Amino acid sequence: MKSTFTIAEAQANFSRIARSNSVVGISKNSKVIGFYIPRERFEGLLETMEILANPEAIKWINADKAGKLKYKPLAECEKEWGID
Repeated sequence: MKSTFTIAEAQANFSRIARSNSVVGISKNSKVIGFYIPRERFEGLLETMEILANPEAIKWINADKAGKLKYKPLAECEKEWGID
C-alpha cells in the first residue's frame, strides 16, 4: 500500500487504510496535512512519551545502558518476595 494519499483517495480507500497496520499520510495540494495512525501504534507512541517524560524511568534506562544494573532470574525474585 502506498504511504501517502490525497484526501479524495483516502476517503475512497478508508476501509483498506483502516485495516492496514501502516501509518498513512493524508495530503492536500501535494503537502502532507495529517496522518492516519493505527490505534496500536498510537498507544505505543503515547506510552513511550510517558516513559521518556518520567525522570525516574530515564535514570533507570541510563543506568541499564551504562551496565550498572544487575539482573536476577524471575524465579529467584519470586522466592525472595515470597510469591509462589
